[in-house]
Amino acid sequence: MRNAILIHGMQGTPDNHWFPWLKKELEKRNYMVHTPTLPGGKNPSLQEWEEAFKEYRKNLDSDSIIIAHSLGVPFALKVLEKKVRPIRATFLVAGFISEHNNNYDEKLKTFVEEFDFETIKKKSKEFFLYASDNDEAVPLDKTKELSDKLGEEITVIEGAGHFTSEDNFEEFEDLLVDIISVEHSE
Repeated sequence: MRNAILIHGMQGTPDNHWFPWLKKELEKRNYMVHTPTLPGGKNPSLQEWEEAFKEYRKNLDSDSIIIAHSLGVPFALKVLEKKVRPIRATFLVAGFISEHNNNYDEKLKTFVEEFDFETIKKKSKEFFLYASDNDEAVPLDKTKELSDKLGEEITVIEGAGHFTSEDNFEEFEDLLVDIISVEHSE
Protein backbone atom coordinates (compact mmCIF):
# COMPACT_ATOMS: atom_id res chain seq x y z
CA MET A 1 0.00 0.00 0.00
CA ARG A 2 1.28 3.46 -0.90
CA ASN A 3 1.29 6.39 1.48
CA ALA A 4 -0.15 9.80 0.68
CA ILE A 5 0.28 12.69 3.08
CA LEU A 6 -2.04 15.69 2.70
CA ILE A 7 -0.67 18.90 4.21
CA HIS A 8 -3.18 21.71 4.68
CA GLY A 9 -2.44 25.43 4.75
CA MET A 10 -2.82 28.15 7.36
CA GLN A 11 -6.25 28.02 9.01
CA GLY A 12 -6.94 24.86 7.02
CA THR A 13 -7.79 21.39 8.24
CA PRO A 14 -7.81 17.94 6.66
CA ASP A 15 -11.61 18.25 6.60
CA ASN A 16 -12.06 21.25 4.34
CA HIS A 17 -11.73 22.28 0.71
CA TRP A 18 -10.95 19.36 -1.64
CA PHE A 19 -9.05 17.29 0.94
CA PRO A 20 -11.97 15.00 1.97
CA TRP A 21 -12.80 14.31 -1.68
CA LEU A 22 -9.16 13.56 -2.55
CA LYS A 23 -8.71 11.35 0.52
CA LYS A 24 -11.71 9.26 -0.54
CA GLU A 25 -10.45 9.02 -4.15
CA LEU A 26 -6.97 7.96 -3.04
CA GLU A 27 -8.31 5.37 -0.62
CA LYS A 28 -10.28 3.85 -3.52
CA ARG A 29 -6.89 3.44 -5.22
CA ASN A 30 -5.34 1.64 -2.25
CA TYR A 31 -3.49 4.56 -0.68
CA MET A 32 -3.03 4.85 3.04
CA VAL A 33 -3.90 8.54 3.39
CA HIS A 34 -2.42 10.49 6.30
CA THR A 35 -3.98 13.85 7.10
CA PRO A 36 -2.15 15.59 9.93
CA THR A 37 -3.88 18.47 11.64
CA LEU A 38 -1.20 21.12 11.99
CA PRO A 39 -1.55 23.61 14.87
CA GLY A 40 -1.73 27.35 15.10
CA GLY A 41 -4.73 28.41 13.03
CA LYS A 42 -4.10 32.05 12.15
CA ASN A 43 -0.76 31.99 14.01
CA PRO A 44 1.19 29.01 12.67
CA SER A 45 4.68 28.21 13.87
CA LEU A 46 7.16 26.20 11.80
CA GLN A 47 8.53 24.64 14.98
CA GLU A 48 5.04 23.54 16.11
CA TRP A 49 4.24 22.14 12.66
CA GLU A 50 7.52 20.19 12.62
CA GLU A 51 6.73 18.76 16.05
CA ALA A 52 3.19 17.77 15.03
CA PHE A 53 4.49 16.21 11.79
CA LYS A 54 7.17 14.01 13.44
CA GLU A 55 4.92 10.94 13.65
CA TYR A 56 4.17 11.14 9.90
CA ARG A 57 7.80 11.13 8.75
CA LYS A 58 7.96 7.35 9.14
CA ASN A 59 5.32 7.07 6.40
CA LEU A 60 7.54 8.70 3.77
CA ASP A 61 9.20 6.10 1.60
CA SER A 62 10.06 5.70 -2.08
CA ASP A 63 6.40 5.00 -3.00
CA SER A 64 4.97 7.91 -1.01
CA ILE A 65 3.45 11.10 -2.30
CA ILE A 66 2.94 14.46 -0.61
CA ILE A 67 0.11 16.79 -1.55
CA ALA A 68 0.40 20.27 -0.02
CA HIS A 69 -1.75 23.40 -0.19
CA SER A 70 -0.80 27.04 0.41
CA LEU A 71 1.34 27.34 3.58
CA GLY A 72 1.63 23.56 3.45
CA VAL A 73 3.83 23.99 0.36
CA PRO A 74 6.85 25.67 1.98
CA PHE A 75 6.36 23.29 4.90
CA ALA A 76 6.44 20.28 2.54
CA LEU A 77 9.64 21.64 1.01
CA LYS A 78 11.18 21.82 4.51
CA VAL A 79 10.10 18.20 5.10
CA LEU A 80 11.71 17.10 1.83
CA GLU A 81 14.89 19.00 2.60
CA LYS A 82 15.37 16.90 5.75
CA LYS A 83 14.23 13.61 4.19
CA VAL A 84 16.97 11.04 3.71
CA ARG A 85 15.55 9.08 0.75
CA PRO A 86 13.47 10.45 -2.12
CA ILE A 87 9.72 10.02 -2.27
CA ARG A 88 7.75 9.20 -5.43
CA ALA A 89 6.09 12.58 -6.13
CA THR A 90 5.18 15.93 -4.63
CA PHE A 91 2.08 17.92 -5.59
CA LEU A 92 2.18 21.61 -4.64
CA VAL A 93 -1.04 23.66 -4.81
CA ALA A 94 -1.01 27.47 -4.52
CA GLY A 95 2.61 27.29 -3.44
CA PHE A 96 5.07 30.01 -2.59
CA ILE A 97 8.58 30.38 -1.19
CA SER A 98 8.78 34.07 -0.28
CA GLU A 99 6.94 36.66 1.73
CA HIS A 100 3.89 38.33 0.20
CA ASN A 101 4.40 41.94 1.34
CA ASN A 102 1.17 41.84 3.33
CA ASN A 103 0.02 41.42 6.92
CA TYR A 104 0.70 37.67 6.85
CA ASP A 105 4.46 38.02 6.29
CA GLU A 106 5.36 37.93 9.98
CA LYS A 107 3.50 34.63 10.36
CA LEU A 108 5.04 33.16 7.19
CA LYS A 109 8.61 34.28 7.80
CA THR A 110 10.01 31.10 9.37
CA PHE A 111 8.30 28.94 6.75
CA VAL A 112 9.97 30.73 3.83
CA GLU A 113 13.49 31.27 5.15
CA GLU A 114 16.29 29.56 3.27
CA PHE A 115 15.55 26.58 1.06
CA ASP A 116 18.22 24.28 -0.33
CA PHE A 117 16.62 23.59 -3.72
CA GLU A 118 19.45 21.39 -4.94
CA THR A 119 18.71 19.05 -2.05
CA ILE A 120 14.93 19.40 -2.33
CA LYS A 121 14.97 18.49 -6.05
CA LYS A 122 16.74 15.22 -5.21
CA LYS A 123 14.16 14.26 -2.56
CA SER A 124 11.18 13.78 -4.88
CA LYS A 125 11.28 11.96 -8.20
CA GLU A 126 8.62 14.29 -9.62
CA PHE A 127 7.06 17.64 -8.77
CA PHE A 128 3.69 18.99 -9.90
CA LEU A 129 2.72 22.63 -9.36
CA TYR A 130 -0.77 24.14 -9.53
CA ALA A 131 -1.83 27.76 -9.42
CA SER A 132 -4.94 29.74 -10.21
CA ASP A 133 -5.21 32.79 -12.43
CA ASN A 134 -7.31 34.57 -9.79
CA ASP A 135 -5.74 33.56 -6.46
CA GLU A 136 -5.71 36.62 -4.20
CA ALA A 137 -3.95 34.81 -1.33
CA VAL A 138 -1.05 33.43 -3.41
CA PRO A 139 -0.75 35.33 -6.71
CA LEU A 140 0.50 33.43 -9.73
CA ASP A 141 3.87 35.23 -9.65
CA LYS A 142 4.55 33.70 -6.21
CA THR A 143 4.07 30.19 -7.61
CA LYS A 144 6.21 31.21 -10.59
CA GLU A 145 9.12 31.84 -8.17
CA LEU A 146 8.74 28.27 -6.90
CA SER A 147 8.44 26.96 -10.46
CA ASP A 148 11.71 28.66 -11.42
CA LYS A 149 13.56 27.20 -8.42
CA LEU A 150 12.29 23.66 -9.07
CA GLY A 151 12.57 23.90 -12.85
CA GLU A 152 8.99 22.69 -13.23
CA GLU A 153 6.00 23.92 -15.20
CA ILE A 154 2.85 25.19 -13.50
CA THR A 155 -0.61 23.88 -14.30
CA VAL A 156 -2.76 27.00 -14.17
CA ILE A 157 -6.39 26.36 -13.30
CA GLU A 158 -8.69 29.14 -14.44
CA GLY A 159 -11.00 30.67 -11.84
CA ALA A 160 -9.97 28.37 -8.97
CA GLY A 161 -9.23 31.21 -6.55
CA HIS A 162 -7.17 29.87 -3.65
CA PHE A 163 -8.45 26.32 -4.23
CA THR A 164 -10.78 26.53 -1.23
CA SER A 165 -14.39 25.73 -0.43
CA GLU A 166 -15.03 29.47 -0.38
CA ASP A 167 -14.02 29.44 -4.06
CA ASN A 168 -16.42 26.51 -4.67
CA PHE A 169 -13.42 24.24 -5.11
CA GLU A 170 -14.52 20.96 -3.52
CA GLU A 171 -12.97 18.53 -6.03
CA PHE A 172 -9.64 18.64 -7.86
CA GLU A 173 -9.80 16.39 -10.91
CA ASP A 174 -6.59 17.74 -12.52
CA LEU A 175 -4.63 16.81 -9.40
CA LEU A 176 -6.14 13.32 -9.28
CA VAL A 177 -5.34 12.75 -12.97
CA ASP A 178 -1.69 13.66 -12.29
CA ILE A 179 -1.53 11.35 -9.27
CA ILE A 180 -2.91 8.51 -11.38
CA SER A 181 -0.35 9.30 -14.12
CA VAL A 182 2.44 8.90 -11.55
CA GLU A 183 1.04 5.50 -10.54
CA HIS A 184 1.13 4.35 -14.17
CA SER A 185 4.57 5.76 -14.97
CA GLU A 186 6.45 3.34 -12.77
